[in-house]
Amino acid sequence: MCRAFPAICLFAAVTAFSHCSLQAECRETDTTCSPDFYLYLVWLEGIPTWMAAGNSDATAYSGDAGTTWTANTAGTAQSLNSIGADSRGRWVTVGLNNAVAYTTDRGSTWTTSSIAVGSSWNGITYDGVSGRWVAAGSQAGADRFAYSSDGGVSWTVGNMGTTQSMYGIAVDRAGRWVSVGGVGIDRCAFSTDVGASWTICSIGTGQTVNSIETDGNGRWVAVGNAGTAAYSTDGGVGWTAVNTGTGASMNDVATDGYRWVAVGNTDSVAYSTDGGVSWTATSTGVGQNLNSVATDGRRWIAVGVNDALVISMDGGVTWSSLSGGTGTGQQMTSLVFSRLPLF
Repeated sequence: MCRAFPAICLFAAVTAFSHCSLQAECRETDTTCSPDFYLYLVWLEGIPTWMAAGNSDATAYSGDAGTTWTANTAGTAQSLNSIGADSRGRWVTVGLNNAVAYTTDRGSTWTTSSIAVGSSWNGITYDGVSGRWVAAGSQAGADRFAYSSDGGVSWTVGNMGTTQSMYGIAVDRAGRWVSVGGVGIDRCAFSTDVGASWTICSIGTGQTVNSIETDGNGRWVAVGNAGTAAYSTDGGVGWTAVNTGTGASMNDVATDGYRWVAVGNTDSVAYSTDGGVSWTATSTGVGQNLNSVATDGRRWIAVGVNDALVISMDGGVTWSSLSGGTGTGQQMTSLVFSRLPLF
């Protein structure tokens, strides 16, 4: 009914919950929030969806708190390195040997496409300003980037100029693209004109940089090998190198806009509450390398080797392991959270 009569449903929702006060700390599993309040949040924010991708073409999605998963494959016959989501219910995943696939039904069916160069793609994200998907990767040890304006169907390929393999890419609310990478050295590049030109930069860690994230409001945090991390407040022009204290290769970082959580090899986790300036190192107890982490603003989920999946409800301080993981039985390399619009 809500798809056919959205105005009527919106009026009903507002009327029904007009006595409720919106609590900023409320999320799906908060004991202070009633089931009705959760339904109200779903109405306002959309249906919560977690999507993961990994080795052997594996994909999986969860439409709840990340405790039940539906496994599938994307049809690329390749290992997948990264998955991204837009705000309209589309997901795109990329991987080895030009692998690209997209879905609009939460991973039930996938359509494959190809980026027409002999490249492997390591990171993908969506630019809500330009409406472009942008991927970062490498070909024969040199950087590559590609963008798509039609949801991953067709792609335009270019070079950033770093002469290094690139592993992570993120976009802020102003449409600024920043990518990180390097092999045994740190490299970064940023673009303010949707990839038409790139400026090369250095993170300052002296180590391979594996992942980058932004809070969308001017702060960027990157993590890499040997427990290294760095933060920038000027769009990637200048960086301050720090250390997470884990001593391990850190593979991914995520933020809820306040807290930053990074995950890495040997079950390593680190969290920061001051924008990546200082970090507290910990572990999940799962005993596996962790490849990716994502958050819905309340819950943090990390995935890794041997289909390891761990969940934290306190910002990365303590973790619980989900038996069976995503159900794929594969090493999961990337995880993204998004909300699917109701109509």
